[in-house]
Amino acid sequence: MPGVVQHAGPLVVSASPRSVFATVGRGLPGPAGRRGSDNVRSVHQQARAAAHLLVRWCAARVTGRPLAVFEIVQRCAECGSADHGKPSLAGFPDLHVSLAHRPGAVVAAAGWSPVGVDVEVPGGTAVRPVLVPDVLTPAEVAEVRAAADPTSAFLRLWVRKECLTKLGVTTLDSLRDVDLAGAASRPLSGVATWTGYGRLHLVDWSDHDTGAVVAAAGHDLPVRGSLPLARAG
Repeated sequence: MPGVVQHAGPLVVSASPRSVFATVGRGLPGPAGRRGSDNVRSVHQQARAAAHLLVRWCAARVTGRPLAVFEIVQRCAECGSADHGKPSLAGFPDLHVSLAHRPGAVVAAAGWSPVGVDVEVPGGTAVRPVLVPDVLTPAEVAEVRAAADPTSAFLRLWVRKECLTKLGVTTLDSLRDVDLAGAASRPLSGVATWTGYGRLHLVDWSDHDTGAVVAAAGHDLPVRGSLPLARAG
């Protein structure tokens, strides 16, 4: 059982599905286990299973409870589906969680205050350039066009705005009303960047192993964590 993580902000971890299954899933039965990833047919299903496993691991780290006691519950407020929607942990109403996944990359968070996370893989199909005028303000569009790497600049804005939707600050239909251009920012340890939005903390970074652009937002400063190294054998 992992030890309790002592910090004020929510714990956020990004990784590849393969890394999650190899470290967190070791010894667990079924599709959550290390070899269970081979039984998941599509990369989308594999990423979803890994994200669910990773958010349980984050919850175990925050609470000191065994990973097995946590059950992810999702329910879409619009269609009622249990395959997506805001996640929660059954029996732990005070513990906030968030997760996101794309083929090849996942991110999860758990903490005692609201948190939202998102991940995008450059070259993926989830975010199309044609959406730019619909989700960015004119100032943000100018910022993206002036960037040395416009694709990365756009994805950084996109994942941060997605985090804000998960916190209920905005909706997918009103992303253009959220202007992050010129927002106060500063570098954090490693490759992460902090951005303030009102009283909220936004942290984004490029995941070294997957190349994905990752972001987390919270009322308390999200704290980046990492998976332990997989043991041989």
